Formats: sequence, C-alpha cells, structure tokens
Amino acid sequence: MRQDKVMIGITGNAGSGKTTVARLFGSFGARVIVADEIAREVLQQKIREVVETFGSEILTDQGLDRTRLAEAVFLGGRQEELNQLVGPDILRRILQEVEKAPPGPIVVDAPLIFEYKIEDHFDVLILVTAPREVLLKRLMERSGYSKELAEAVLQSQIPDEDKIPRVDYVLENNGTLDELKQQATRIWRAIEDRFLEDEEDEDY
Repeated sequence: MRQDKVMIGITGNAGSGKTTVARLFGSFGARVIVADEIAREVLQQKIREVVETFGSEILTDQGLDRTRLAEAVFLGGRQEELNQLVGPDILRRILQEVEKAPPGPIVVDAPLIFEYKIEDHFDVLILVTAPREVLLKRLMERSGYSKELAEAVLQSQIPDEDKIPRVDYVLENNGTLDELKQQATRIWRAIEDRFLEDEEDEDY
C-alpha cells in the first residue's frame, strides 16, 4: 500500500559510504536530506558558541576548520559537548525538512540515528557497512585526518555489530560502485514493494 511519506533512514559509521547510497536512492526518486549538510549550516550559525566551547584555534582566516574541530572533539573526548551544543538544532532542521517535503519516499542520511535515539522516526532503517581498515583509509584520504583522529572518530560511534540487529537492511560497501548500486537497487525494490506500490484494483 502506498504511504504519503515513507521515512528511510540510512546510517553507518564515518567513511561507510552512506551518502553515496542516499544519493543513489535520490536517483530512484527519493527526496534526500543529508544531516552533514545541515550540521555544517548549524555550525556556522552557532560559530560563536562553538569557538567559546572549543577554542579559537579551530578558526582560520577562511573560517571554521572542521579538521581542527574534529581533533578538539574526538581526540579530547568531548563529543557529548558538541552534541549538546548543535544536536537539537540539527534534529529540528531535519524534521522541518521532512515536514516541507512533498509526498513520497524521504531518505535521511545521518550517521547518528542510534546515538541520538531517533530510530523510531523511520519506517525503514538501512545500515551501510565496510571493514574497519577501509573506513580508516577513506577517512584519512577523504578528510585528510591523521590515523589517530580517524581511529578516534570511529571509536566514538556505535559498532556495526550493535546496529545490525536494529535495522531492516544491511548494505556492504566493500567493492565497486556497480556492486553498491546493485545492492541499493535490490533494497529500493523491496521498499517499493512494501510501501510505495499503489494498491491494485480489487475485483468486486
């Protein structure tokens, strides 16, 4: 039976490729909300409070240096401080985007669905996984993180083995983009069958 809005949460640890999967779902017709993009905007809006909390060294002439902020947060064990500072605004913005979205499937790409305890907002939960050594390599190459920082970021997140029993689908991102697309397509078709297909005319 078709629902007006179907909430699909895509989560996974840093470097897993969840944003790539979310954008694949976007190409299938879903409305995509990327939590990291919202987080960037919230950080800019709250830059004064962020600097007061974590120090002026997180700023450069170009503005907020996210790597320096990550070092202050994750190497300093201060994730909870950052979550309390920006988490409520990020969640509020996500819900506002959901409210504004037209009928149809809505994908929320968010790494901290379970950490923020918002899993009940979703009709479908998808976990994107990859081996730890792959996650470390992606974080170091993509974000320019040191190995120490990349390991600290991963250590701060709930392990995949604890998330797997709590999701509907697990997508392993340890191969080619084509292999990822094949997995994403299979999951999308299953979601369509469950939530998005119009009811066939009944015989009377």
